[in-house]
Amino acid sequence: MTDPAWITLARHTALGVTASVSNDDREEANGLLPDAGFCVGQAEFAYVLGATEPHFLEHALNRLYSEVGGHRVVIDDVDLACLPLAAIEVRERAVHPDRPPVRSSGCW
Repeated sequence: MTDPAWITLARHTALGVTASVSNDDREEANGLLPDAGFCVGQAEFAYVLGATEPHFLEHALNRLYSEVGGHRVVIDDVDLACLPLAAIEVRERAVHPDRPPVRSSGCW
């Protein structure tokens, strides 16, 4: 059995939420992000959810979280823990094994 693909989500003050993908040999994670509303083609980031409005973020992230269940994909979303998104269900957060141990805990 192969390792799951990883989607790493991060806060960005100007772009809203960015996403990067790793270990996606079967292109599962890369297919889920555009379906949830993420755009491609940013020079610095693989995917961008170009909005900071809570209702838009909630809708897109809920769609991504609901779709990921049927795939071998894990979402590392610890950077989003402090977002004030009431409609997103509280769940256990996953951390990518290659993530550096020291992370900024500050919110926007």
